[in-house]
Amino acid sequence: MKQLIVIFIISIASYIQAQNEPKISEQIRSMSRGNVSAFVMELPGKVTAIKSVRKEWLDFVKSYKGKTSYNKKIDEVFTDNAFVKGMSENTVDISAKVVSKDEGTLELVVWYNLGVSYLSSQEHAAGVPVAAEMLKEFSKRVYANLLEEQLDAEQKALKLMNSGLKSIQKEATGFDKSIKNYGEQIKEIETKIVAVKEKEAINTEEQAKQKAIIDTQDKKIEDMKREIDSMKSRKRK
Repeated sequence: MKQLIVIFIISIASYIQAQNEPKISEQIRSMSRGNVSAFVMELPGKVTAIKSVRKEWLDFVKSYKGKTSYNKKIDEVFTDNAFVKGMSENTVDISAKVVSKDEGTLELVVWYNLGVSYLSSQEHAAGVPVAAEMLKEFSKRVYANLLEEQLDAEQKALKLMNSGLKSIQKEATGFDKSIKNYGEQIKEIETKIVAVKEKEAINTEEQAKQKAIIDTQDKKIEDMKREIDSMKSRKRK
């Protein structure tokens, strides 16, 4: 588990570093009012992150003073009469949606309705850098959220590591106690061994003494037998 967390953190960090400058392109994309010019920005994230990115966009676009709402049926965020400085002298209607491009990449698709037509490099070249800068500014929020998620993951990983360390330290304390107990047992056994060896030495001496007594008794018996045999022989004569 720990290894998976570390791999996830490294992957996200590498992706974020590679995405310092978000990829933004101008494309014709389908929306509720047809196929029109849009600005598409790639962002790191899985399909499960679409909701959180959309929520972030809803909060971000509030600063442009328009009236913003999300239409679930068409999956579009619409901001009516937004003030986008440098893009148009009039208010701008902004439509946006977040979609999944592939397993690890999301796309923020944004359409800028200038009234007569939608923002494009062919008809409104001066407004294109403004749109790009707006999207880049939003990307900073997304990357900041990713970094916060990364930080949270790192903190959780650190917590797991500290927990693992405590477990190892607790185990080590148990080893120390076991070693101490075994050491005391060894000393006790060694004392018993010394005592047994002393008894063994005494026993060996006692065996020698007893064997000497037995040998003396055996000799005495043999002498008596020979004496008896001698006396019997004299009687028969």
